[in-house]
Amino acid sequence: MVEKRRSLFFPVLLVGVGIFLLLNNLGIIEGSFNEILRVYWPVILILGGLDALYRRDGWVWPMVLLGLGTILLLGNLNYLPASALPLLAKIWPILLVAIGLDIAFSGKNSGWYAFLRVGMGLLLVGLILWLAVSTSTSANLVKEDFDQARDGAKSSQIDFSIVAGRLKLEPAADPEKLITGSAHLLEGVSFETDYTAPKNGESNLRIDVANQGIIMDTSSMLFDFAVNPDIPLTINADVTVGEMDFNLAGTAVTAVNTEMAVGRQVMRLPCERDTVASLDLAVGDMDVYIPQGCDVTINLDNGLAYASLPPGYQRDGDVVTNTAAGSGTGSIQLTVDLALGRVGIHEE
Repeated sequence: MVEKRRSLFFPVLLVGVGIFLLLNNLGIIEGSFNEILRVYWPVILILGGLDALYRRDGWVWPMVLLGLGTILLLGNLNYLPASALPLLAKIWPILLVAIGLDIAFSGKNSGWYAFLRVGMGLLLVGLILWLAVSTSTSANLVKEDFDQARDGAKSSQIDFSIVAGRLKLEPAADPEKLITGSAHLLEGVSFETDYTAPKNGESNLRIDVANQGIIMDTSSMLFDFAVNPDIPLTINADVTVGEMDFNLAGTAVTAVNTEMAVGRQVMRLPCERDTVASLDLAVGDMDVYIPQGCDVTINLDNGLAYASLPPGYQRDGDVVTNTAAGSGTGSIQLTVDLALGRVGIHEE
C-alpha cells in the first residue's frame, strides 16, 4: 500500500501569496490585487493538482486539475480563445468523470493500472484543451419574448431555474407589468412558466428553462428581464453555471436569494426599505453594490476567496458592518457565501 504524504497546498499557497504581495508593495508587479486575482486565480487549481500528485492522491483527478488550471490560465492570458469562467462553465462535468475514474481504480496500484490512469488523465486534459481551442461564441440563438401583467398584485415572488446561461434583471419601465423581457435560446431548449394569480394580494411566477441537454451547448444563452419597480418582490434565482447581472436598485425588492455553482454574480441592491439578500457561489467572481451610507450588515463566509471592502466598513470575524451608515429609511441584511474566487463589496 502506498502511503500518502502530508498536504503542502496551504503552506505553498501562503508562501506564493506572500511573495506576490511583497513584490506588489515593492512595485515590481503592477496592478491591484483584485486585477491580478482575476487573471491568475487558476494557479490555485495548478497548485491543487501538484499537491494531489505529491500526496499520491490518484492520477486522473490530479492531472485533470493541473491541466485544467493551466488551460484556464492561458485563456485568461489570451493565449486561448476562451477565458476561464466561461470555459469552466462548459467543461465542469469532466471533473466529475475524473473523480469517478480515480474512485473506480482506487486500490489498483500495479504498473499497468498506473499507466492506464495516466493515459486517461492525459485524454481528459486533451479534451479540455480541444474544447478551449474550438469554443465558438457565435451560437445561433432564437429570441422568445415574454411578459406577465401585474394583475393587481400587491406583492409577488419570482423564481428562476436555469442550468446555464446569463440571467439579467433590471427595473421595468411599466409599473403595470410584473415582468417583461426576452429569452435568447438555442434550438431545442424550452422556456416554461408557471404563474399563480394573486391570492391575498400576492402572485407567484416560476420561470424554468428545460431540455438544456449537454451543458457546454447552452452556456451562451441570455435571459434579459425587467421586473416591477413598485411592489415588494421576493426573487429566487438558481443558475448552475453562467452569470447573474441583477440591477435591483430602483425596485421594491425585499428579498433576493441566489445560488450558483460556477460563474459570476453582479448584484446592485436597493436601500429604500429593509432588504434581505443571500448570495451563494461555489467558484467564481462576485461584486455587490450597495447605496452609499446604507445601514448594512454582511455575514461574509469567503472560504478561500479574496474579499475587498469599501472604506468605513469594519469586519469582525464573519460579520461586516458599515460604521459610516447614515440615518436612511432602509437597511440591508446580506449573507455572502463564496468558497473559491473573489468577492468585492462596493458603495455607489
